[in-house]
Amino acid sequence: IFILDLAKKYCFVERYVENWIIILDVNGAGIFSFPTKKVKKIIEIFQVKYCACLEKMYLVNPSAGLKLFFSLIARFIDPITKSKIKLVDRDSYQLMT
Repeated sequence: IFILDLAKKYCFVERYVENWIIILDVNGAGIFSFPTKKVKKIIEIFQVKYCACLEKMYLVNPSAGLKLFFSLIARFIDPITKSKIKLVDRDSYQLMT
């Protein structure tokens, strides 16, 4: 958080919204091995300290179970938020450009 605060303080232009792209390599983690508490904490911090800054979030190398789980909960996520979250396989890294 310290580094993010430094970036926000010294690198951003005042009165402009800065958009962040977050890349989270889940390294094939499944539903039960996914670090949900850590990811929840990251999301909470971003909601409070860096509100409305998320441009895209890429979850790289998701397992088949995680993809299935996301497809099940995706219908309950706000459409704008859902459009910002992308699950990216090793085969499709070029989709992140």
